[in-house]
Amino acid sequence: MPVRKIPPNYLFVTGKSCSKKNGRMIGTEANLEPDFVELLNFDRNVIKFEEQPVRIEYEIRPGVWSRYTPDMLVYYRDLASPNGEKIVLYEIKKRDLIKKEWPAYRPKFKAAYRYARERDWYFKLVTDREIRTSYLDNVKRLNHQIKNVPTPHIKDSILAVVESAPAVTIQHLINSLSQNGLDRAHVLSGIWYLLAAGLLSTNLHIPILMSSYINLTKE
Repeated sequence: MPVRKIPPNYLFVTGKSCSKKNGRMIGTEANLEPDFVELLNFDRNVIKFEEQPVRIEYEIRPGVWSRYTPDMLVYYRDLASPNGEKIVLYEIKKRDLIKKEWPAYRPKFKAAYRYARERDWYFKLVTDREIRTSYLDNVKRLNHQIKNVPTPHIKDSILAVVESAPAVTIQHLINSLSQNGLDRAHVLSGIWYLLAAGLLSTNLHIPILMSSYINLTKE
């Protein structure tokens, strides 16, 4: 559970974000954190995550101590690790703010790095440059589609066409199935759902278009 409650703030956006991994709402601070939660919810290697997870004490100068609470602790599946998971402690900040206030942030981040290393965790700083990408745009779109479950017939028809073709675009798939009497809008909605559910895959690092190629997801 969080060691620090996020209070209302007139300088930063605060609020709650839905966490499918944890089965509860996650407190967020500043407008980058909800976007990061979107990415965590979509990532199938994420087991769970916690906001405001630990309080780290660090020495500013001899005899003078301060406290720092990183933003997120994330548990990942990692088959290469002895216990099958990797734990990462995250700080989420805008890049221009870090550059502007680096002298103040540097001792905090050094303390977090030491804290994580002592526990066989990792500490990572992520900024808007890593978060605000075409990948995030696609993830947001797909996260909203997961509730639109297609009928078994549409789902099986889509998967059958993709399985039989070495490479197929979204447009080709819609054209092919609509010729067999299926509604184009329902087919497209089914494709989005199957991408969101991870049964189909495409390159999510560029915008998804009707000309995008899709494949069956490999286990």
